[in-house]
Amino acid sequence: MFNSRFKCRAERRSFGVVICVAGEVDLLTAPVLESALDDQLNGSSQGGAVEVDLADVAFLSARGISALVVAAKSAAQKEVDFRVTGCRPSVLRLLNIVGVAELLGLSPHL
Repeated sequence: MFNSRFKCRAERRSFGVVICVAGEVDLLTAPVLESALDDQLNGSSQGGAVEVDLADVAFLSARGISALVVAAKSAAQKEVDFRVTGCRPSVLRLLNIVGVAELLGLSPHL
């Protein structure tokens, strides 16, 4: 069953787009995040930066991490500014442990 507490929405800002994510990013919900990232990085964003706000994410699975890494690499190829913001300490620690914090524009500290 789909996680009813999961939310993923894109908000236009002056610098680009913020993708606001809430809930748990797991095997069932990561495809929604992937789709939102793809939409923004493949023309729907109308230019500008792409920021992923994880302030309301309580759990981030390997599939969610993969979605962020793929998006970061795609953004770099397209010369689009990409960053992840607002990580809770547990999510930030996980991203540091797996070694992707710097790629995602986060300060690499625990």
